[in-house]
Amino acid sequence: MGSSPLGEGPLRVGERVVVRYRLRPEIADDGDGDSPPAHRPTMSDAVGVLTEVTPEIVVVTTRRGAVSIERSSVLLAKRVPPAPSPRNRTRPIDPPLPLR
Repeated sequence: MGSSPLGEGPLRVGERVVVRYRLRPEIADDGDGDSPPAHRPTMSDAVGVLTEVTPEIVVVTTRRGAVSIERSSVLLAKRVPPAPSPRNRTRPIDPPLPLR
């Protein structure tokens, strides 16, 4: 992506990143041709692995799948630390007690 909008230097394919981008008007608009109402988001974030960079698009693979973002819509981009490992949600089993 060349230099990131935050000035951290170039982002590379394979790095974990967050990209904030402007939504396309047809996604943010309610269809009446006016500006989007206050309850409609106009921006979104994609957090995941940067998988493709071209002069036209940036692709971030998130937990929900690949997000293709037009480069002209990118507002911010930066590296982020690795995702935390999933916590073990099971409780350790207590040792069995002897029967009397």
